[in-house]
Amino acid sequence: MPESHAREEASDDDCLRRFEATHEEFERAFRVRELDSMMATYHDDVTVVLPDGRSLMTRPEVRAHFKNLFTDTTWTASFTPVRTVVSGCRGAVVVNDVVFEMPSRGYTRRFVNTLTYVHEDGRWQVIVDQSTLAPT
Repeated sequence: MPESHAREEASDDDCLRRFEATHEEFERAFRVRELDSMMATYHDDVTVVLPDGRSLMTRPEVRAHFKNLFTDTTWTASFTPVRTVVSGCRGAVVVNDVVFEMPSRGYTRRFVNTLTYVHEDGRWQVIVDQSTLAPT
C-alpha cells in the first residue's frame, strides 16, 4: 500500500473517531441537560427545526429554546440509531428514532431526529438539527 494512502486511511480513522466522540457528546449533553456542552456541538450557522415545524435560525434562539427545555427536570429521551452516514472528513448524517417523555405535562412523543454534521477547522459540528413527529 502506498504510504500516502496509508496516511489517508489513518487520517480517516482519526476523523471518524472524532465524529463519534462529538456525536456521543451531543446526545450525552442533551440527556443530562448540559446547555453549554450541547451548544459547543452546534455550528455557528446552525438551524434547528422543531417537531412542530418551527425553525430556530440563530444560536441565541437555539440556546433560549434548550435553556427553557432544560428547566424541566422530569423529561427523558431515548435515542435509537436508525442510520449513520459519514462522508470522509467532510460531513455526516445521523438519523435517530427518539422517544421523548415529559411526565410533568403528560407528554410522550416519538419523532425522527436527523442531525447533519459538517467538519470544519478540525471540528465536527451540527449544522442542521431536524425533528419530525412520527406515528406512535
